Amino acid sequence: MKQKLKVVIKDLNFYYEQKQAIKEFNLEIPKKQIFAILGP
Repeated sequence: MKQKLKVVIKDLNFYYEQKQAIKEFNLEIPKKQIFAILGP
């Protein structure tokens, strides 16, 4: 059974000035799931 998705990120690229910090990031978070992103 396919889960219903609450958050979908596809091919995210992020630059900080001239530096690429994130390259082609993908993320799928299903409904009713606890999820956290931690970083500096």
